[in-house]
Amino acid sequence: MDSRSRKLIVTLQLYGNSPLEKLEQILGMSRRQIRYSIEKINELLASNDIAVEIYIKGADVEISNYTDFIEQVDIAKLEQAFYFTKEERLYMLIIYLYCNTGFISQQHLQHFLKVSRNSIQNDLIQTQEILQKYQVEISYNRKNGYRITGDQWHKRGVLLLATGMLQQLTEAERIFEYLRIEMGYMQPYENYRKQMGIILEKSRRVYVESKLEGILSQLYFIWGMKSTEITMNMQQRLLGKNGKEHEHIISYLENLFVKRTTGLQEYTEILLQSAMLYGDSTIFDAAFSTSLHAFIEEMLKRFELMTGLVLENRKQFIKGLYGHLRALYYRIFYKIPCLNSSATEIQLQYRELFAIIGILLKPLAENLGEQIMVDEIAYITLHFAAGYQKTEDISNKMQTHALIYCANGIGTSAILTKQLEALFPEIIFERGYQKQLIYSEGHQYKLIFATSEIQHPTVPTFIVPTLLTFEKKRILVDAVQQVLAGVEQTKKRQMTLIELIKKSADILDEESLRKDLQNFFKEQSFGINERGKQPMLAELITADMVQFVDEVSNWEEAIKIGAQPLLESGAIRSEYVQAMIENVKKHGPYILVGNQIAIPHARPEEGVEAIGISCLILKNPVAILDNPEKKAKIFFTLAAIDGQAHLRALGKLSEILLDEQRCAALLAVQNPEEFLEIIQK
Repeated sequence: MDSRSRKLIVTLQLYGNSPLEKLEQILGMSRRQIRYSIEKINELLASNDIAVEIYIKGADVEISNYTDFIEQVDIAKLEQAFYFTKEERLYMLIIYLYCNTGFISQQHLQHFLKVSRNSIQNDLIQTQEILQKYQVEISYNRKNGYRITGDQWHKRGVLLLATGMLQQLTEAERIFEYLRIEMGYMQPYENYRKQMGIILEKSRRVYVESKLEGILSQLYFIWGMKSTEITMNMQQRLLGKNGKEHEHIISYLENLFVKRTTGLQEYTEILLQSAMLYGDSTIFDAAFSTSLHAFIEEMLKRFELMTGLVLENRKQFIKGLYGHLRALYYRIFYKIPCLNSSATEIQLQYRELFAIIGILLKPLAENLGEQIMVDEIAYITLHFAAGYQKTEDISNKMQTHALIYCANGIGTSAILTKQLEALFPEIIFERGYQKQLIYSEGHQYKLIFATSEIQHPTVPTFIVPTLLTFEKKRILVDAVQQVLAGVEQTKKRQMTLIELIKKSADILDEESLRKDLQNFFKEQSFGINERGKQPMLAELITADMVQFVDEVSNWEEAIKIGAQPLLESGAIRSEYVQAMIENVKKHGPYILVGNQIAIPHARPEEGVEAIGISCLILKNPVAILDNPEKKAKIFFTLAAIDGQAHLRALGKLSEILLDEQRCAALLAVQNPEEFLEIIQK
């Protein structure tokens, strides 16, 4: 029985016959996954001679004999048939191949994962595909059998990837305990995790819990290996040795595993620092902190100048961003993978903002000499998305308090808070990042919203994704309303309205009206604002907005000539041109966003009449502020009526600038037709 099937059995025993929508919300599973699990459960019930069948009838999941289902279906007995899903097997293979120092044959792997020879061969192929993305691979020789080979930092990176991915599953601790037994580790994983939790609770530091869980399980497997030598260069070792925040954890690990291995203490410190959000860090000196804060200030200045958006609660925002970027530095420097299960959703939902953040992070990437991955950019994007969205005044809210528990850190928690505040304006939301807050005594919480599976003995808990789709919002509103007001009270409101309507009109189909009213009230609760019209880039950059000029006398002339089409169209006034020039004089060459590409702009109130973008392409680049190292060949002049209205066009432009091939093509164009063809792709 896999973890999804086990979870579905427990849920159905608790709730009985249930709507598919409700099960999707509770379990965090898709309809396809639920159907698949039902098939597996029915096979298991039949093989154990239990005369119960689960089936889907219309929009509901029903049980043929609920009484027998409760009395005869014993999870503990069915556990004997426990097996692993394909996804679980791939990441278990990584841990097993990394940590097991003995000879590993294909027969060993078949026994380990309880699958056939063909399944193991397919699993090895798919695991190889995962590993190659991180520059390591599975190799085989007659002496050692199967092994993961490659750079030691990359190998430890994929081990963290595997433990982190397994931590996102509901049965992670069971899988780790199975791995422990198979690999001969003496210390039970559950005891280790409980003790580590006690130690961390005493700390004043705040961690990104989703990252911390993967790290703690990785440390368990690394410390438990028979032989663990970690080599570091001087700079890597210096950073690890300077850290003193986690001496108590390292001491516990040394005593637990009776081990003191070269480099392992420093590596442990480094890993824990990479998940730390708040807390003093002694690894980096004051110069590093000053440098990072300076980068953040420059990043925020460029963000506000580019978008016309003003960040709220700047001090708190900078504190959170500093924590994210400091941890990002650790991860990139030490090749520690960042796991962000919502990265694809974030990139789709905040496409324009994601691209802009990618541009703003380029100087940091160049400084590190490494590309910043999509998962990292997604976390920073969420932090900015939460920072500039308006928060409704809560002074008039009813005194219903709810806790939002998010294991993914500040940015994720903040964006979820914004969505929930829009859905439930009558609720006062508070955020928590550490699990112990959920169970603290004396709290006022009437509801808990969590992004990972938790249970509370008395407070109703809703498991929600970071980004709520329209359908998820509809289900969630229904569930919360039932808890807050009760189902009967909701029905009473509908009946009261129907009785009022009857006084003035004849109702031909009362049942349909009741359903329509129910849906109407739900939709009124959604608080979903359609985004204002945001023009596409192709609508703004037309042939009359593009100019080709051989050369200009200086950068100021380039800005003036580049803005001329916008002046002639009435999109800007002359003072806007001067404001752009003054911005460069005041703030430096911030308008340079890539290789010889500049985006001059000023604030909307400084002379913008309508949204627009014009383009100037120079044959000979011009130096910005007469700095020969800061030259621009293409000038995109932006005019924004407000931050939101031009965000889509700016984001699309940023996507182009992040694409090195398209940038190179833009710099090589010879006429407006070629230029527009690249822009409008």
